[in-house]
Amino acid sequence: MSKGGKNKQNKKNIVENLDQKDTLEINANLNTLDIKKIPPWLWGIFLFLSLIILAEIVYLVFIFVQKDKPVENVVWQNQIGESEKLEGYPRALDGVLMSDDTQTNLWPVAVMLDNMIDARPQFGISKANLVIESLAEANITRFLAFFDLGQEIKKIGPVRSARPYFAEWAGELGAVYAHSGGSPEALANIKAGVYDIYDLNEFYNGNDFWRYQNRYAPHNLLTSTELLSEVVKNKVGDQVANYPKFAFKNEAEVDSRGLDLQEFEIYFNDADHLVKWIYNRETNDYVRYQGGRKHLDADGSEVRAKNVVIQKVEMEILDAVGRKQITTVDNKSAVIFQDGQIIEGAWKKENNQSRTKFYASDGQEIKFDRGITWIEVVPEDYEVKY
Repeated sequence: MSKGGKNKQNKKNIVENLDQKDTLEINANLNTLDIKKIPPWLWGIFLFLSLIILAEIVYLVFIFVQKDKPVENVVWQNQIGESEKLEGYPRALDGVLMSDDTQTNLWPVAVMLDNMIDARPQFGISKANLVIESLAEANITRFLAFFDLGQEIKKIGPVRSARPYFAEWAGELGAVYAHSGGSPEALANIKAGVYDIYDLNEFYNGNDFWRYQNRYAPHNLLTSTELLSEVVKNKVGDQVANYPKFAFKNEAEVDSRGLDLQEFEIYFNDADHLVKWIYNRETNDYVRYQGGRKHLDADGSEVRAKNVVIQKVEMEILDAVGRKQITTVDNKSAVIFQDGQIIEGAWKKENNQSRTKFYASDGQEIKFDRGITWIEVVPEDYEVKY
């Protein structure tokens, strides 16, 4: 072997001997390693990385389990006296949560609606935020339908004449009161400023209404939210509504709701004005019937409500026409239907300017479910079945 070849072989042997020596030393060190001598900061890093890995595993397992599970609507349960988590701004008229706080206190408009057979189906009735039904003449009822003008409704009506108690209820909210004429007492009181309303009588404001050609007078007078919004702009201006409000809550969870097919009836001494409400547990609202038929809007929408109130009142017939005097300032019995439950309580109104409020038997004010409320004003001696 040449000298150069010997040198290469010697270098190779030296490297192999060093590798073997280093391997032996490393193995010896591992065998003699003392865990207690590992620095605390190194343990901290190890623990932190372990927690991250564990969290990732838990998250992946959760996603795998939940991926085929149906999405459920989250409902925040609210009991009287408990705080409530709100995801929006409560609208003053019906408590519905709005994403924009500028839409919560729009000035309310109260429209006097006809309920004679020739006036059916009404226009816009299903979209009212609050409705009060009461007798007018004989055994015929009318509706006072409140709108906050936050939605577009192209037809509202038929609009009919004012009565004192309807004007007073409109005044509880300081509303613009849309009507076409009225009883002598109602018109005299409106002229004298008895009610806290902005009067919108069609007799003197014809441009804010029109006659619908497919029906005959007087059951064809209509208005719209576009026209009413202009009225509010001109009469009210930039004022913010600040009337006494109802208390509201989130609706009950499904397990806390009453039984389905629960129903109740109000007999206004006339078959065409026999009112029935039927509860739907799934949607948690009440569907309205009158005269033996489902009550429909002219656009085909069902008339439904989250809350229905029976307000018992004293009533007196004033004349041969059948005009009524209804006691509006009082403290009498009421029945509240909400969440499929029946709450027997009372209503109270302190004076002609105050808001009518409703209370449970323990004296606590009723918290209505957010959404549409109907108040059925019924004489004390009229039949109500539930």
